[in-house]
Amino acid sequence: MKRTGRLFTLLIFFFFLAGGCAPKEHSFRVHFDKKTKGVMWAVKDINPDLPADWSGYKYLLIEVKVSPACFFHFGLKTESGLLENKIMPYPDTWLRMSLPLAYYRKVSMQGIEMAEMWGKPRIMGRINTYNNRTGTMHHVDSVWVSLYGKPMGNEVFELRGMWLTNEDTGSVALNPRVLMDEYGQWLPEKWKGKIHSLEELHQAWKENDSLTLQYKVERDRYGGFPRTGKKATGFFHLQKTNGKWWLTDPLGNLFLGTGVNGVRYVKYEYTSTHQREYIFKELPPPAFRRPSIYGYEEPDVSFSQWNLYRRYGKTWKEKWSAFTVRRMRQWGLNMITWSDTSLNDKVPYTKFLKGWGIEGSVFGIPDIWSSTLRKKIDSLAKTECLSLKDDPWLLGYFTGNEPAWPGRESLAVDAILQGPETATRKALKAFLAQGDTPKRRKAFIVSTYTKYLETVRDAIRKYDPNHLILGTRLGGNPSKEAIQLARLFDAVTLNVYRKKISRGMLDSIYEITKKPVIIGEFHMGVADHGLAAGLVRVKDQHARAEAYRIYVENAFAHPAVVAVNWYKWRDDPATGHEEGENSNLGIVDITDRAYPELIKAMVTTHKRLLDIHAGKTDPVH
Repeated sequence: MKRTGRLFTLLIFFFFLAGGCAPKEHSFRVHFDKKTKGVMWAVKDINPDLPADWSGYKYLLIEVKVSPACFFHFGLKTESGLLENKIMPYPDTWLRMSLPLAYYRKVSMQGIEMAEMWGKPRIMGRINTYNNRTGTMHHVDSVWVSLYGKPMGNEVFELRGMWLTNEDTGSVALNPRVLMDEYGQWLPEKWKGKIHSLEELHQAWKENDSLTLQYKVERDRYGGFPRTGKKATGFFHLQKTNGKWWLTDPLGNLFLGTGVNGVRYVKYEYTSTHQREYIFKELPPPAFRRPSIYGYEEPDVSFSQWNLYRRYGKTWKEKWSAFTVRRMRQWGLNMITWSDTSLNDKVPYTKFLKGWGIEGSVFGIPDIWSSTLRKKIDSLAKTECLSLKDDPWLLGYFTGNEPAWPGRESLAVDAILQGPETATRKALKAFLAQGDTPKRRKAFIVSTYTKYLETVRDAIRKYDPNHLILGTRLGGNPSKEAIQLARLFDAVTLNVYRKKISRGMLDSIYEITKKPVIIGEFHMGVADHGLAAGLVRVKDQHARAEAYRIYVENAFAHPAVVAVNWYKWRDDPATGHEEGENSNLGIVDITDRAYPELIKAMVTTHKRLLDIHAGKTDPVH
């Protein structure tokens, strides 16, 4: 394996020596600070040989180096105005990155959820097309670079070459070198606590456990507040007392959800080795590899699983599960979503209804006008929900996640009309025959999705009258029409990635729905250790801990909020998981060590939540 990697490295080295995209000495460099908002560079200054008309080309190749791992707006000034996407090259090394110009010409309509539709993994980085600006490229005269988000003062973007091509040559390191060590750590960066040997790792686990397991929150077996109940129902339910909404656990105790998404060791734990095997010092053993999900010859590998094996031995899955439950209970993390099923009889969980019509749909709009799908939904509800109706650990059902259509209903109509012939497409054509206006397009999409949600809700209730139906987790800035759909369910659920959730936003949502509110996802991250910061960036781990307290306490200070869920349990691989994300999102890192600052903040806040939600204590500011 190592011999193959060295041979590939030599081939790339000689390719660049031969010309083509040979590195240049001069680079265009910008260091972002509070005064520097962005920079514009003339195309002719970067490469005098480039034509002005890019309309006949498919890809733009750029030689780029950034630090740290951040999203940068990379725009093209054309006759259509400024065309723009966000790019995130891997940090600390010169790369040749291939940018599909299709992302600058037309809004993406491939996918069913927001992350899938706009997140585009590349071999040595990522592209995000959310809210991109698109247009024609008959005359491109400049490129624009700016930082996504507020600068922390250490962001640098360097560009030293651009070329046009019609072949997707992928992305490679221009000075091929090892970037990832055998523990899944980013080699170019140094930090306190970085592991250099297996002996050091075992000692680090002991020290980390000693530090983080000293904290403990008192809760009942389901995670509720002890001695606060009156009547046990055996299931989770909602109640409104003195103008405030609460969850109540199966023992009858008051319950506020402080949950975690993605407590697992399989999905989003693998990283691809396709065309970049040379960047890994050592690949995990075969037990921690799998065939590429994209069909590449090279495997996907999991450093996090390898580290769990190093820690727990042959029975690592069982020991990981038991220790994870212990950690969660001590820290007051009492709810899981998208997590390993081995935890489902130990931690309250929510179930996502997968395969109920959204998968494979156009723009996330199920073909609910088809009687075949309606019958399928009833059959799935009978199979899945009937078997769960007596499970006390099940908190409730989610019907979907971050649909892409809210606020983009006209684009959804275009996608359906351009898609395959379906019952929904037939119904849409008949509807638009009476008038095709933006208002009518929105009306059709909303009514179609309403029909789908009503069908799912009624099927669940038919076979499981005991559990909550939590609806679709909305993302971004959902339209009023999308929020109104939450009135069909027991709660309104939305994913809100901000440093602090707005009281005014919660008030407006509650005014529309009159339903309790669940925050399905939020996080804060730090751009260091080769990792990106995710959707909300803070300066360091101390700031991340403070941000957790501010977000969670201020959310629960609202009388309608009954649950807040962090995304996610473990950091992403620094080289990106199957959807390309490579961020510091975890409560634990790639080596299974918890972040002490975050744990201390979580426990401090979780001890205060009963009084905060009851209005007896003010949240931190």
